[in-house]
Amino acid sequence: HDQLRQEMHGAFLIGAGSSSFVAPADPDLLSASPFVVWTVDVCICLNAVQMGVQVDYPDELPTLFTVLEIVWTIVFLAEFAVKVRDFGLKGYFANSWRVLDFLVVA
Repeated sequence: HDQLRQEMHGAFLIGAGSSSFVAPADPDLLSASPFVVWTVDVCICLNAVQMGVQVDYPDELPTLFTVLEIVWTIVFLAEFAVKVRDFGLKGYFANSWRVLDFLVVA
């Protein structure tokens, strides 16, 4: 029972919005840090809200929508760069969820 609890405590969700999988905690993976995971997940949700509002009100606040699109692009490019740093380019594209994430964002 204690071993199972330790294993569950040592595993967490990595990149819920883009490349969800349960993996052992690895302190060397910046992409697995709670700050990076939560930041990307919150940005995904806020981006979805922004797109919904923009569809309903396309002529309202066009400058704000443009700025937000640039912000989301920078955040998602930074997420890509962090994951490439962690896994290498070949390792990044070896995971089908990360390939899907790349295609959706690109």
